[in-house]
Amino acid sequence: RIFLGLRDLTNTPLQSIELTTHLLGNDKMTSTEGVKHLQKSIARLKMLSKILASHEKNIDWSTTNASFNSVHTLEKKLKEIRQHN
Repeated sequence: RIFLGLRDLTNTPLQSIELTTHLLGNDKMTSTEGVKHLQKSIARLKMLSKILASHEKNIDWSTTNASFNSVHTLEKKLKEIRQHN
């Protein structure tokens, strides 16, 4: 459910950004309208980032690399979870 929630929180702003850039690129939307839509999308992504950042305090940085491949790490953890279920 956590991953579904994360997906939902990212999909809406990403879809809005994609649609807005398409409409702006085809002169179907004014720059003022585009800015409003993009600002809403950015605000939603910032909210998600804030939620995720609140969990950083639970990370033991002494055993975790500060730099890592996010996609690889997520795929690995999901595979581990599936194997335990």
